[in-house]
Amino acid sequence: MRPRLLAVPVVAAVLLVAGLGRGQEPPRLPTFGAGVELVRLDVSVLSGNRFVTDLEERDLEIFEDGERQVPSSFTRRDLPVSLTLLLDASASIADRLPLAQAAAVGFLETLGPRDQASVVEFNDRVRVLQPPTSDRDALRGAVGRISAGGSTALHNALFITLKALPDAARDAELRRRAIVLLSDGEDTASLVWEEQVVELARRREAAIHVIDLSPRQEDGRSARLLRVLSRESGGEVYHPGSIGDLDDVYARIAEELKSQYAVGYVSSRPAQDGRWRRIEVRVRGRGDLRVRHRTGYYALP
Repeated sequence: MRPRLLAVPVVAAVLLVAGLGRGQEPPRLPTFGAGVELVRLDVSVLSGNRFVTDLEERDLEIFEDGERQVPSSFTRRDLPVSLTLLLDASASIADRLPLAQAAAVGFLETLGPRDQASVVEFNDRVRVLQPPTSDRDALRGAVGRISAGGSTALHNALFITLKALPDAARDAELRRRAIVLLSDGEDTASLVWEEQVVELARRREAAIHVIDLSPRQEDGRSARLLRVLSRESGGEVYHPGSIGDLDDVYARIAEELKSQYAVGYVSSRPAQDGRWRRIEVRVRGRGDLRVRHRTGYYALP
């Protein structure tokens, strides 16, 4: 995934420290000298099933290909969200669609006034029902227009959605970016290969959270793809016991989006050689904690 390119004079990244109080200006991207690349991560830390939200910058250790990196920015504030709600509208979900729509609307109600969301439905085709907006009425209306029918082009939907994501480096405001996918079946209609989807996801700065409604005993190619995408992007796969559990799953995702740390660093290897660089974040002296974030980026020129 491509890090952000920031080309303005040095202003210290301390503008993003956790001590910023309520009512102050929202955090902006830290700025560095021309040509310097900032690698930005949204980091979730869990103790069992509970999100840990009281860590300080000194508690986190960052490694790139095994080499320790020095953090350049850190904040644990509740940042604005750019969300894509990607909903399966194939025929197999028709009988559960009303409950799925109600749960999706409830999820959208958790967004804050500075958050933005888009609504995309897919079956054998992919349709953007609502481009990114903060208008809750427009988002509710888009979810209400979903109608089920046709087959499942899951890979196509993921590829098109990832391709359409705006360049994170062009956004002056620091935002969390996430795709929340709801689907219930194996891909049956796509023209895109799994490898193409994974490669594109690696080049986008968005966590992919998956709500998988398929039976747990099924472990087809799509289920394996979704596990890879969520792991690579720093997201999670959820398997609700029934459609009635969707409210709890969406609430969990909403909680995570408000519990993450935004961490940035400038690589100690400045060469933009186009190679994939593996990232690992650890909590100093706390092997009992689970840390989730995107697993790497391409050092693109």
